[in-house]
This record gives sequence, structure tokens and C-alpha cells, in this order.
Amino acid sequence: CEGIFCLSDDFTSLIPNNQKFRIYVLPISQLSLDENTYFSNQLIRIIRRICRDYRSRGRDAETTISKWESVRDGEVDNIFPNMKNADVVFNSSLEYEISVLSVHVLPLLRTITPTSPSYAVASRLLDFLHHFELMPAKNVPSISLLREFIGGSDFGV
Repeated sequence: CEGIFCLSDDFTSLIPNNQKFRIYVLPISQLSLDENTYFSNQLIRIIRRICRDYRSRGRDAETTISKWESVRDGEVDNIFPNMKNADVVFNSSLEYEISVLSVHVLPLLRTITPTSPSYAVASRLLDFLHHFELMPAKNVPSISLLREFIGGSDFGV
């Protein structure tokens, strides 16, 4: 079993517990813009999602943002209750990832018009991202987890 469902006993009931090792992977940022403004893990996750959805599903940023509340509801119902089943939690956040993701996500966010229901979220993300220098993806190792969101992975994702 792979993916988020591995944390649920409903999906792994045929595997004896002593043969399971569950890893939960999520970004837990320790970075801050100043002493009062810390990164929200949710901001990092939605930026990642916009990049991946565009690259692998052909979705525009507006569509991804419009579905975000539903994604979050699904997490509350299906993922967070099962996090306690993880044997280990892996922090996938990278200090430079926002600089890399910005190269990909800024043009997508700028296509959202003021009349869109997603405009407020897009504006908030654009305001957040203007604090970062852009970093080209060529500096990201091909085996980096960040490649799941920007492409160019040696693992074919």
C-alpha cells in the first residue's frame, strides 16, 4: 500500500501490524518572514498543489484553488484522524522550495481575474510570494521530493 491511505487500518487490514511501517510525509516549515510572521504549512501545501495540478493534471490555478476547501475537508475526515497511526513523520519542507515553486506558480496565479471567486486566495498567495527571490529548477537535484511538484524527477513523477 502506498500513499495517504496506508495510515488507515481500513486499507491495510490484511497486513499484520508487526509487518507495517507507516511514514507520514508533510511540509512543516520552520521559516518566518520576520519575528511575527511564520510560514503557514497550508500556504506551502496549496502552492505545491497548484504546481502539481497544472503540471500533471492540466488544471489551472483557479480550479485548484476552488477545490482546496474540499481537499482540506477530506484531510480532516480521512487523513488527520489516521496520522496517529504513523510510525514516523517526515518533514518534506525545504528552505528554498518557495523560491523554486514561485517560478512555476506566479504566472498561474496571475491569470486569475478580480471577478473570480478564487481571486482573494490568489492575491494572498501573490502577496506572500513577493517576499522571495526566484530560483530556477535547474538547481534542484533530480532525486529531490520537490521534483514531484515541478517535474524532472529521476523517479518518473
